[in-house]
Formats: sequence, structure tokens, C-alpha cells
Amino acid sequence: MVRRWTTASPVFSRTKCISPWISTRPYSVHTPETRGTSRPRRHILSTLNPALLVPEDYLDLSHRRGIQVSFAKSMNHTQFLHYEDLKTARCTTFPTTCSGFFHYHRDRAAAPLEGSVRFRVTPQSAPSSFQHGHDLLLPSGLPWQVILPQVACRTTCAGIRDQLLEENLATAEQLSECLALFGDRDKIYPNTTLFRLNQEFAVNLSASSKPTVVGQALYSFAIRHMFQAYCGKKQCFQWDGSGVARFEPSTDPKYGRRRVVHLRITKIITPVSRSTMIQGHPEVLLKPEEGQLLTRCYRGVELPEPWAYDIDEKDSLMATALRVLWDNSRIP
Repeated sequence: MVRRWTTASPVFSRTKCISPWISTRPYSVHTPETRGTSRPRRHILSTLNPALLVPEDYLDLSHRRGIQVSFAKSMNHTQFLHYEDLKTARCTTFPTTCSGFFHYHRDRAAAPLEGSVRFRVTPQSAPSSFQHGHDLLLPSGLPWQVILPQVACRTTCAGIRDQLLEENLATAEQLSECLALFGDRDKIYPNTTLFRLNQEFAVNLSASSKPTVVGQALYSFAIRHMFQAYCGKKQCFQWDGSGVARFEPSTDPKYGRRRVVHLRITKIITPVSRSTMIQGHPEVLLKPEEGQLLTRCYRGVELPEPWAYDIDEKDSLMATALRVLWDNSRIP
């Protein structure tokens, strides 16, 4: 059964070193405790707010297997943050030239429960260089991040929870909602957790993927058929390769006010090549190109057209999930 919390007024209670799940409210900000000096070296950060960074928050993660951080107002909690190759699900070293600042990111168009801790790679150690930097990326092409549902559900993220609450970067209500939705999940996958349209996610052109959509509940659906075509009597993937994609609302005037969604390939990570499984069969799916809408040939239609999905016309898991993404998005 999914755990659901009720939340009192947003006043922080302060408790000493107890489990973050044992409290009269779902989250409480913890006060520091004196610890021994035998703990591994950790880095104390002053803030996760990009506007309040100081030079002492600057870190060099290059070639490190991980880093321990804590925050000045919750030093009894230490977070071990590592770099992960999503293809192998193994921890690996941080990339070369990986220096900058941890920060909390929330897009201007963010959905209610959307937000994440990221690492900003900057050209200098001065906080003023933040705007000239870029977020650290994973091999998948997506940002390295710890998303809000992970912060809410991981006991190892207590210090991050405290800091987000302390700085009003997230609310107790947001964290409680995330815990209610994701609390029973053993694993949360940031690269396929979707909150709204126009949010990028990882795709494999020759394998099925299963995004999780966040709304009043969680909705999962398979991304497969738009990359497939019939090879004789069975469906086959037409292309090999991987990339980053996003669902976006159609602006084609022929659809009028209908809610139609396209899929855009925003970045190619692994070069695209024709699958050996479809040799001798017609090319139904045009070669996916970076920056272009996914385009297919349709029976009875003279020219190829972008893949299009009418979310109100269909009754499927995908339609339900895409309706949630549409409703979570700020579409005129």
C-alpha cells in the first residue's frame, strides 16, 4: 500500500538525531550534533541556492569515485554522491574537468513535484561563473541529478531534505506528496521519470523503454511501437542507436484545437544505423535525426509525416499518461 502523509502548517520542527521518518510531521529540519573526528573527510556546503553560492562551495570532482557532502545547519547528516553509468547501472568516476557547484534546479515551467539537485560545471571557482557553466551530464546525455522524489524517499538524503526546507527551495508538502507516490518503490529512475511535456528523457531506438509519469498517481507505459515496423508477420525495431527525446504539443494547424503530441529527438548519443533485422523490408520509420520530429511513412499517405498521437481520441496507458503530462504543462 502506498504511504500517504498528512501535512500540518509549514512550520519546521527541530529534532535531534532520529530517523527522518519518526516525527509528528513527515519532515523536520535537524540540528547539528557533535561527532568524532574519525569520519572520512567531507565537504561542508553553505547552500543549494545558485544565487547564494560562495567560493567555498566550489568543488573539484574530477576523476573521483564519489564525494561526501553535508550542510552547515545539518552536519549530522552526510550525503555520499556518486556518478553512475545508466547503461551498466554501475558507479564510475566523475569525468575529467568536473569542477563547480552543487545546486537545486527547478525549471521555470516545472510541474508541481519537479526539481533536482544538480552539479554545475563552471570555468572558474567564482560563483559569478555559474551562469557561464553547464550542468554535468551522464553518458546518456541527460543531466546528473538527484530528483525530488529521490530526495523525499531516500534515508541517505536527509541532509538534502533539511537544506531544501531550510532555504525554502522545496516545501514539506512537495516532499510528502513525493513520498506518498514513490515510497513503495525500490528504485527511482531520474532518466525516465517525467513530469510534463518538453521534458527530455533517454531513448534506445532498438529496445523498449518504460517512462514513469508523475501526476495524482504514477503512470507507466511502454515506448516501443513508434520505433517499430512489421518485418513479415512480426514487429521489429528499424534502427539501432540511442539518444535524448521529448514529447511536445503539436503546433500543426491541421489539428486545430485537438491535443496532439509529437516525439522530437533532441540529441543523438549513439550513432544511428539501420537494424540488420529489417534488411529487405521497406523503411517505414525514417532515420531519426538530431533536432527533428520522429517521422514515419503511413499507408495511403503519399509523403512521410511526423509521428502524431491524439491523446483524447485514444484509450490506452500511453494516452492516459500523455494527458497527465499535458495537464502538468503550461500550454497556452
